[in-house]
Amino acid sequence: MRVLRYLIGTLSCLCLIVMLLVASIELGCFIDREFYMQEYDQLKVADTLLISRDDLARVTDVMLDYLEDKRDDLNVVVTMNGTQREFFNERELSHMDDVKALNLNTRSLGFLLIFPVCLGFAIIAIISARTGKSPLKTTLKTIGISLIMSTIVFAVLVGAGAYIVSGDFDTYWRMFHRLVFDNELWLLDPSTDMLINLVPLEFFIDLVIRCALIFGIVLGLLMIIAIALIAGGRNKKAVAAIVLALALAGNAFPQTTYADDALVTSPEIDSDAAIVIERNTGTVLYAKNPTKSEYPASTTKVMTALLALENLKLSDEITFSKTAVLSLPSGASHIGMKVGEVLSVEQCMYGLLLPSANEVANALAEAVSGSMEDFVALMNERAGELGCVNTNFANPSGLHDNLHYTCARDLATIFMACLSAPNFITIDSTVTYVIPETNLVDETRPMKTTHLMLRSDSEFYNPEVICGKTGHTDEAGACLITYASHGDLELVVVTMNGAKNAQYTDTQALLDYCFSTFTYGSSDIINAYLFDETDTNALAEFSAVSQSYLYKAENASFLVPYDLDACDIEVSYDESNTPSQVTLSYNGLNLATLPLVKNPELNATNPGLDIGDASVMHNVEHDYTPYYIAGIVIAAIVLAIVLLFLTSEHRRRTRHYHRRSSKKLR
Repeated sequence: MRVLRYLIGTLSCLCLIVMLLVASIELGCFIDREFYMQEYDQLKVADTLLISRDDLARVTDVMLDYLEDKRDDLNVVVTMNGTQREFFNERELSHMDDVKALNLNTRSLGFLLIFPVCLGFAIIAIISARTGKSPLKTTLKTIGISLIMSTIVFAVLVGAGAYIVSGDFDTYWRMFHRLVFDNELWLLDPSTDMLINLVPLEFFIDLVIRCALIFGIVLGLLMIIAIALIAGGRNKKAVAAIVLALALAGNAFPQTTYADDALVTSPEIDSDAAIVIERNTGTVLYAKNPTKSEYPASTTKVMTALLALENLKLSDEITFSKTAVLSLPSGASHIGMKVGEVLSVEQCMYGLLLPSANEVANALAEAVSGSMEDFVALMNERAGELGCVNTNFANPSGLHDNLHYTCARDLATIFMACLSAPNFITIDSTVTYVIPETNLVDETRPMKTTHLMLRSDSEFYNPEVICGKTGHTDEAGACLITYASHGDLELVVVTMNGAKNAQYTDTQALLDYCFSTFTYGSSDIINAYLFDETDTNALAEFSAVSQSYLYKAENASFLVPYDLDACDIEVSYDESNTPSQVTLSYNGLNLATLPLVKNPELNATNPGLDIGDASVMHNVEHDYTPYYIAGIVIAAIVLAIVLLFLTSEHRRRTRHYHRRSSKKLR
């Protein structure tokens, strides 16, 4: 019975380990989408695909949502090399169908393995109960020893498999794909299929290492559980020490380290999505899940305000209808308007943007389009005109609707359009306002802005903040749009889906970061380094040569980090015999795209040089040291666990032997 107990335990624990492996892969692939953007930046994927970083983020969101079965299609239009096209071709769509099926089947396998694990443990408990003495202790000890035995078996199997595969990796790699996909769709062509350039081999290796480290940490925790089960509550100090060691090892993961360290470090924020855009240049200075779908709550009202200012005069009068006033759900924000009451458009704008009155949003919608339904159609049409990529409005106020969503990037785009609308900043920057008596109400209506960074009596007050809009529902969390100015920089900050007050602390952190990090640079500085007229040999690595003339960037301003040396800026050109523009970037951040003009004063000393010789300033190098350290630490901990178990077992047997010997002597 004992052999049967351990056999069932080992098989059950092997199922448990496979289940945890599946969970580790899920965590590694889907839990942190910022990891993908970091890898793209490091591997210059945007440059390879000739695509913007924002489009790259959008493609990633669509792809991962599709693989997780959160959406049914992979339809995503991007601009590549100046041309709009569908990112995925027919072959890639078919391949992604196979990958999605593999992912969902693997996930289902993980769930199904719960049953044999539970069944095996139940059988062990039944067998232990029939042995008579201490069935609970026997069950726990059996499971603990089985966990260690199954881990050893799993490690041996994986090691043997790795050894065999390493002998002829390509053959086994192809065999794996043919077994899993049952077709040749995975044989993608880099010249026509963008997917293979989106996830190059180096990216895939990093992703595998990431998942392996998660799995290693999980196995370490599993060993702790095994020791605790075997010890039955003894050796608590040793177990606590191992827990602490694993926690320290976990801190080494899952950070990605690059060969070229950033000169500046962006802040960690709590909000689920955020973006910071410099208004004058359109440069994105910070982004976290910028195209991820989020509920906007009352930040929706900036679109309502934009359409009202574009289609109505401030002096126009609006009569509040029954639908506008009485259609609000309980608890919705309002200013107590009555059916038949009349306000000017200007008064409505203050009521819309300061206290965020929902009935005012409804009334403005009806004034612009005749009905809220038609106004919603106009909202979505205008969003498309502005270039929004992931937005669908369902009402003019932002009250929750599952089909009412946007993303941080789109919300910033809409708000920047608002900033250019006449009178918007004047109204939205007002802290307090009083609506006078109306045709139906003989009392004034005083109101304050809900944006606490504008109010001097608030702990979140910031004198650099000019205007903005708040939003909150249970489903949307805390959302905030903020426009602030410091020196020459004008920033639009959007945070979405944060906890209470996180919208203010996150916004302040992002403002502090951007205002203290970025300043304006001039292409004259770049030309002085990259296009040094006294050293034509140095130009060979950075300059484009055509028709025996070097090109240089026309004078323009763009944002760069403070104290940034020109040699830290990465340069790329459009690939043609007559290059027309140069793109400057820093650590994956697109600083500017500047036009190139001929420099007739400088003749090329190397007429054989062509655009193909131009290169960026930093080569991509991976530093796997943290991975090696984490792996060594985890391996050492697992070894320590095994040694602790063997030592504990040896001491137990020694004590048992001495007790038996003393009884015989008596």
